[in-house]
Amino acid sequence: MDALTCRDIAYRYAGNRVLDGISFRAPNGISIILGPNGAGKSTLLRVLATELRAAAGTIAYAGHPVATERDLRWFRSAVGYLPQRFSCMDHASVLDNVVYSAWSHGVAIRDCERAADRALDVTGLREHARTAARRLSGGMRQRMGMACAIAHAPGILLLDEPTVGIDPRQRLEIRRFLVRYAERAIVLMSTHIVDEVPTLANRVLVLDSGHMVFDGSVERFRSLGDERSYSTLWESAYIRALEGAGRA
Repeated sequence: MDALTCRDIAYRYAGNRVLDGISFRAPNGISIILGPNGAGKSTLLRVLATELRAAAGTIAYAGHPVATERDLRWFRSAVGYLPQRFSCMDHASVLDNVVYSAWSHGVAIRDCERAADRALDVTGLREHARTAARRLSGGMRQRMGMACAIAHAPGILLLDEPTVGIDPRQRLEIRRFLVRYAERAIVLMSTHIVDEVPTLANRVLVLDSGHMVFDGSVERFRSLGDERSYSTLWESAYIRALEGAGRA
């Protein structure tokens, strides 16, 4: 089975360590990344997307270390990335945006429209293929962003808070898509919505101040929760993880 493995990843900004010794292994399925603002979630995803270069540590995918420039190009072709804020061609159609994304990720020109059609099918946007991107609702825009991210059929999908600010029905559609896609791919998704863990996650990672304070199964994460608290079971599990209760 393919897996993404990180060992001792560190990243510095303005002399400060934003990530410090981050190590984990993410197999196929959905790994949810939790943590307070400033914990390093977005930075970790940007490092994995090769948008930022780590100061230290190693990344490997499917058993192959990403060590050389050639490795880096190969790894980039295996990654789809949707940041919190993404730009698109607002006056172009949804289809044209996804076609362009496929091309920019190395899909041959003759195959780009077919790849875009598949991505729109998977994300439930085929009937909106000719709609201008500027006319999309927030949830549909997020789905278009995901279609752009998966147009080249990546084995790793990185999502930075993809369900923030959208209504429950659209969030449900995105969840359905993610569960289907994760059947054959590695999905790493950051979120502040702790209750997404039981509906989506196969694995939970919790960051705090640039450190990994929890890495384990949903069952182990759940065991930290306390139903007698004033928070939900999952919220209390998250709080206890931040307090260090989940450390090995």
